[in-house]
Amino acid sequence: MELLAPGNTKLQLDWQTHATELIDLEGKKVLIIDDDLIGLDAMSQVLSSFGINTTVAQSAERAYELIREIDQPDLILSDFRLSEQTNGIELIRNLRKLTGLSALPGLIVTGETSPDKLSYIESTQIPCLHKPVNTDDLIKTMQKLFSDNA
Repeated sequence: MELLAPGNTKLQLDWQTHATELIDLEGKKVLIIDDDLIGLDAMSQVLSSFGINTTVAQSAERAYELIREIDQPDLILSDFRLSEQTNGIELIRNLRKLTGLSALPGLIVTGETSPDKLSYIESTQIPCLHKPVNTDDLIKTMQKLFSDNA
């Protein structure tokens, strides 16, 4: 799997990258939302390989159900473009409200190329990684989000 970083830099999702400094992610809980089952499974497998506990939802509706059923996630990771009437930004905001955790870290992953949509994503202050995503960049971004919210 590949993601694009800002500036359209292609990044390869490397399933075998396990840096020793990433040990602090072990046991973290991440709710992943993506309407693309292949992308959802791939992201879950990559994060699980770092000892991260993942819960997956293929729709916003399922994410709302899961957020009530599971222990509070440490991070919400969502695709931007979902097949429903919402997008990942709105979904993260709504899940934060639902849990009462306004500081719950969120991360958007997107293949979006529209300048207007990319500008909108950037304006939200929710970090965004562009597809294809590099595992190291994904993990480093997650580490930063966790350290910023510690």
